[in-house]
Amino acid sequence: MLSDNFSVVNHKNFVNHVWMTISPSTRLLSDLENAIRCSELRPGDKLPGEEFLASKYRISRPAVREALQKLKARGLVLSRRGSGNYVSSDEGRSSLVDMLGLHQERREGESAFFELMELRILLECWCVGSLAKESASDARRALRGQLARMRQAKKDLDAFGKADIAFHLLLVDLSENELFSTILHGLLPSIGMRYAKETYRDSLQPSKILKEHTEICEFLEAGNARGAERSLRRHLTTSLKHYLAAKAGRPQSA
Repeated sequence: MLSDNFSVVNHKNFVNHVWMTISPSTRLLSDLENAIRCSELRPGDKLPGEEFLASKYRISRPAVREALQKLKARGLVLSRRGSGNYVSSDEGRSSLVDMLGLHQERREGESAFFELMELRILLECWCVGSLAKESASDARRALRGQLARMRQAKKDLDAFGKADIAFHLLLVDLSENELFSTILHGLLPSIGMRYAKETYRDSLQPSKILKEHTEICEFLEAGNARGAERSLRRHLTTSLKHYLAAKAGRPQSA
């Protein structure tokens, strides 16, 4: 069980300040999910009780239950009657993830990966456009906070890859489309880490990605939905080109 000093990621005070602007229930959901995906909470571990979480995050128990229900829907948490909530032993391999895996098995070569990337681009671009149209300054600060975490992980390519995926998942979650969020939480960890393993061999790659993510944040902060969508689409299509170049053994272009 998590202690009173539970903290998913240690980072600088200004990032903590940014994150505190997000609603407590959203922080609870994100903290627990990040702890599970970063293996701070491992399969089979028991989650803190509702009363503890409600007190720690200063929210109602129904709000805690709502956050836990979202984690269950994503296949990350399961309930045991009379015992509590536990990290799923299959680490979130929900029926959706199983369907995506079956799709990849039935397709030859890289066809499935390309199709999943097309789905990712379609959904993420909708999410970033929707977010840009809202005057959600707290959400934009949260993305800047995640961008800061990426910068801190810049020299650790494995940690940077996870922080990169977390940025995209946060963007999707902040758009508040639960269906798209569920789909992308099932999709991104698998294809995202596949991309990272193939392309994060170049020490310059994190700097390129940070520059592209910064541009996305700038369009969001300006409320420019079309610019944010274009920037994100360009980022993801560029990422796909880097993946293809890495698979073919070609140098990646700047």
